[in-house]
Amino acid sequence: MATKTHFCKSPGALDPLNERDLTDVEQPKLPHGLRFRTADEAGPKAAVQAHPDAWVLSTYTAEA
Repeated sequence: MATKTHFCKSPGALDPLNERDLTDVEQPKLPHGLRFRTADEAGPKAAVQAHPDAWVLSTYTAEA
């Protein structure tokens, strides 16, 4: 928890929940020939690999 690692000085300061509807967000437009894939379509191995591919210093693995 953030309060235990000194990112936050007062307990409860991270409690507020900020949320909004995403109905006004435009659908993303991909370049011609590309499409979105879900983790189900890609399979578990590819879904796990997407994390370290996106965040270079990630130590996330399927074994973790």
